[in-house]
Amino acid sequence: MPKRMMVFLMLTLLLTAAFASSALAETMYVSTQDGDPLNVRSQPFISPDTLLGSIPNHSPVQVLFIDSNGWAKIEYYPEDGGMTYAYVSSRYLSYDQNGYYHTAQANVPLPTAVPKETEDKSMAELNAELKTIKSVDVSFSVLVRPSRASGRVNLRWAPNNKTRAIRSYPANYKLTVIGETANWYQVQDPAEGSIGFISKKLVTVVLPELEQ
Repeated sequence: MPKRMMVFLMLTLLLTAAFASSALAETMYVSTQDGDPLNVRSQPFISPDTLLGSIPNHSPVQVLFIDSNGWAKIEYYPEDGGMTYAYVSSRYLSYDQNGYYHTAQANVPLPTAVPKETEDKSMAELNAELKTIKSVDVSFSVLVRPSRASGRVNLRWAPNNKTRAIRSYPANYKLTVIGETANWYQVQDPAEGSIGFISKKLVTVVLPELEQ
């Protein structure tokens, strides 16, 4: 069996089992450098009119997705009860649980799964993208290019915007390309070894002469 087909089949089996859970909210933690609470906003921009409240430092947060402009959509539980969707700056969120306390989550509802028709469509799109996967003959570098200079770009587990983000990177961060699909690069972070997929639209290729 050709190597490319074997890689595709293995990824398809793994993704079929994992895709549904990746579409749900995932837990991250507030991590502000000064220890202050993190502001929560009704819309993904800073304005006095969008401020809803704040979340204490080190608190767990249920994150639905992180946009390329640097804003994370979250489940927010205000003091007056209930749940609403809101936005926080993703630069103050972390996956690292070490040293953080866990706020009690009693009576907090579980995230709602995406509609089945949406999930089926996303899975079909992912399978179509995986059919184009191939290795590169010689690895090369790309620089992260968010849609906004202050934004970040997600490194995802698989080549689809609905899959889990492994890391997020600021503008001009250099990554090494080790494979590609029609619309995504498979890259490795040379600093800490993470491997994942990043959209070709959100990076620029480093010319060989500039690598010297």
